[in-house]
Amino acid sequence: MKLHLLFAFSASLVVQQLDAQVLSSSISNWKNGAAGAYSIIHDDYGNVGVDGIWQYADTIAYNRGLKFTFGAISGDCEVNRNINGFSSPYAYAKDVMMALHDHEIINHSHTHSCAINRGWSPCNATGWGEIQNTAAWNTELNTSHNSITNGTGFQPRYFIFPYDQFTDLANIELANKGYIGSRTGWHVDGFHNPFYKFGYEENDENLFRCQSDGFFRTSVQVFDDNDAGLSTAAQTAVLNSVVDAAIANNEWGNRELHNVGWSGWGHVKVTAYRDHLNYVQSKVNSGELWMPTVSEMLTYQIQKLVYIPASAYNGTDKKITTTFSEDHSIYSGNVASYLSPLTIKVPVTVEIDVAAYTGLIDFQNAVIKQGAQTITDFVLKNNKLYVNLYPHEGSFTIQDPDDVVSAPVYTLDDFEVFPNPSAGIVNVSGPVTQLQLFSSTGELLIESSEAKIDLQRFPQGVYFLSINASSAWVKVVKR
Repeated sequence: MKLHLLFAFSASLVVQQLDAQVLSSSISNWKNGAAGAYSIIHDDYGNVGVDGIWQYADTIAYNRGLKFTFGAISGDCEVNRNINGFSSPYAYAKDVMMALHDHEIINHSHTHSCAINRGWSPCNATGWGEIQNTAAWNTELNTSHNSITNGTGFQPRYFIFPYDQFTDLANIELANKGYIGSRTGWHVDGFHNPFYKFGYEENDENLFRCQSDGFFRTSVQVFDDNDAGLSTAAQTAVLNSVVDAAIANNEWGNRELHNVGWSGWGHVKVTAYRDHLNYVQSKVNSGELWMPTVSEMLTYQIQKLVYIPASAYNGTDKKITTTFSEDHSIYSGNVASYLSPLTIKVPVTVEIDVAAYTGLIDFQNAVIKQGAQTITDFVLKNNKLYVNLYPHEGSFTIQDPDDVVSAPVYTLDDFEVFPNPSAGIVNVSGPVTQLQLFSSTGELLIESSEAKIDLQRFPQGVYFLSINASSAWVKVVKR
């Protein structure tokens, strides 16, 4: 709590001196102010040669509170065979790896054939990604997508091109299908267009960019067949080196792995994998490292590229208010619309230097409000407050618990909604602070602080209105 009694006079002076003062604030490079970020993507899930993903990697990661991403070869995942007592790779992925362990499934094509002719086997014929709308094109992009969606109930949002060989044409198709990225952060090599950074065997920097449509073409660190031949200790050192580089250089290391076991291309020995994840766990627990799945990383990054926080303390209200402006020089779209269809996403961390205000606000127990929502996901470290939230949901305030005035409690009887039914404007009388209009399927359509909503652009039907974030609803009919 705040300082009282003996320190009341000095605190009042501080209030006068700091009234309406600007605080330094930014969006942290990585969640909760971590120094680096690191992800693991296991390729070829479903193929019998990488059964170590479900036999070993899944449980080893989960037991340490860690998540990874795994790329499904959809044709292999459809095969009925015993996967730890489940009927297929899809069944185990859906009911265990995804539902219980929070790993993310992504698309690695349907048959693992090459997208482009490179002149070397197996990429030595016309690839499926070179000619649009052929049967092969449809199989590797559309059949794979539908197979994963039907097999797991989850729409994949990231694509791994087999052998990391891609075409720009295929990436355009992926973006049109709602994918937010692919592992294609290559440099100019005579085959690919130039991208933000040199992307093969490289980490992504903290400000790695997307295309203007929000599609990311990210880098990769490959654990290859030369690494597979190393000793356990040497494998562990190679794996840990990417984590160390990410922390030292404020980067994101996106590690490509395959099987965990004693066979297969680029396989990681079980002991090396376990030792590596012990190391990762120690870095996560120390706060140095963030380990997201790929969609978590990309949804964090899109918000970081767009939103700019500004924080100020107001001595009259005794609160810190943080607002957001938007920079669309990189991503030209709407972030709320970008995030809305995604199942896997994360808020960003707003980092505020509160060193000068620790005598005014008890930040360990602060009351943080974003509209009607109370934000509880925050931490105080080294006189900086790290608050996790979605900027598109609006500004937020920070107050000491002693200074929070309890909001009055209203019921729906305190409001009148009229006219209802309506072909256009619906008014709400009473102490309105927030209105939210939802479709009959629960989709948020309108959010406003005005005491009215406009139904004109919506089709006839039944909608539901929440007033002041109430758990009760008013049925509104558009005629």
